[in-house]
Amino acid sequence: MGFGRLFHRSSKSKAATSLITAPPASPPPTSNYAAPTPAPIPTPPPARPSPNAGLCWRCSSPNRIGTSRMDPDNPNSRRPYRKCSNRDCDSFNGFADQRGVHPDHMPCDCGVPSRVVAKKNRNEWGKRELFYTCANGTCDTHLGDVRGQSRRVLEFTDDQIDQMVRRGQV
Repeated sequence: MGFGRLFHRSSKSKAATSLITAPPASPPPTSNYAAPTPAPIPTPPPARPSPNAGLCWRCSSPNRIGTSRMDPDNPNSRRPYRKCSNRDCDSFNGFADQRGVHPDHMPCDCGVPSRVVAKKNRNEWGKRELFYTCANGTCDTHLGDVRGQSRRVLEFTDDQIDQMVRRGQV
């Protein structure tokens, strides 16, 4: 499994398939069994803005790069983002890093693989949901919530989201 890969599209189905696996089965009943050492979670490099902020998809004005404010309760805090420089438009045009982007994600209207982003707000059960959006911020594509094989929206605890952020998956 490649770094940063969370979901992929099956070649036989257009549905997103989760790559999150079930916990390993119980160890074999032998006295000399040693549990494998878990692999360390890779730490992605700090999020860096793309060198080209691009143009606003709504009004074609140049985007400016900003950084979201520090908020310990927001999984998207301190991320670089694109925002239209035209004050009359003021459109948010996506994050300006590569977190949550993977070549196997479904393409957006631009034809580029989409980005998986964690929602800032929690649902009524205190969990966060993920959604697909344009990776480059050059179109208004919102491809919907990330769903599991059962077609239900996947929900994640704060600890699960934090682990995915550290791995660069969301």
